[in-house]
Amino acid sequence: MRYVLLLELLTLLTLFTIPGSWGMCYGEALKDLDHDGLEDSFEQEILLRFLPDFRVSKTECAGLPAEFLPDRLEPQPVALNGTIYGQVFPVSPNGISGSSLEVHYYHLWSRDCGRFGHDLDTEHVSVLVQSDSPKAPASRWKALYWYAAAHEGTLCDASNGAKATAIPGRDPAVTIWISSGKHASFLTENLCHRVGCGGDRCERMIPFSPGKIINLGEPGAPLNGAVWIASGSWPLAEKMTSDFDDSVRLKLERLEREEVTFLNGPPPPSKALLLAGNKIIGALETGLSETEAALSITSRQTGRSVNRGLSEAGGSLQRSLKKVGKWLGIGS
Repeated sequence: MRYVLLLELLTLLTLFTIPGSWGMCYGEALKDLDHDGLEDSFEQEILLRFLPDFRVSKTECAGLPAEFLPDRLEPQPVALNGTIYGQVFPVSPNGISGSSLEVHYYHLWSRDCGRFGHDLDTEHVSVLVQSDSPKAPASRWKALYWYAAAHEGTLCDASNGAKATAIPGRDPAVTIWISSGKHASFLTENLCHRVGCGGDRCERMIPFSPGKIINLGEPGAPLNGAVWIASGSWPLAEKMTSDFDDSVRLKLERLEREEVTFLNGPPPPSKALLLAGNKIIGALETGLSETEAALSITSRQTGRSVNRGLSEAGGSLQRSLKKVGKWLGIGS
């Protein structure tokens, strides 16, 4: 009897140590390379379950969200193929029974090509999901709240949120509207046209199918070669924390069933002032353009000196406009 038990034990050890055996495959399925207590394969299932339907403008100047080269310290776009990057991590919010996860979807862009554009743009949406058991399969988790970042962390912050039951869309996911050029995220299309200090537009919107769904892992433990998470070239790492603190959830819980609300923006007088500032900047840009055109005609008649003066004056005004835009928060 002892020899039979010993033989069975040796067989099990062989299965777990010989490459290509059942044991090795089982071990692969249980990988948790980002060290957050969740199996990587389960995280991918969750990402696919709640993946939003994204909408972009047919005339979007940056094309589609970019895929970035893996294993590079600095983010380097390799294709504008609509890649969506994801993140899944456990949370323990007060007052919610069972187990909870926070799921982030990042649409990362090669550039912001709106007013005061810049290279690289990091935007995201997130969802808080819940299940009775941490071991429940992906199909047993349900969405509780959604959050859409829009000009996050600026004076023009129009980030918006809602209970999952308030948002129309493909159950259990939602439709996300991405503003043209600036790439702010909105849970409803009508929000896009009246926020962001007047800079957001959602016109001629069309769906796109993500080229890939790639798990970023966690800060300090990236997956799939996403070491560029930590780059100082963009604020991605600081966005990989919870969007659903107690104050946000309390605000969302007080909403009526059908409501979507702004979460982080300044009070209305501030928004009105910034909207006025945005219009002033627009007028200045128009004036600059007309002045350049007029001086350009003159320069052809009076020689290179005027043209050189035009270039210096125009450059100075453009730099001033960029600084004003950055202060207002509409240049980020």
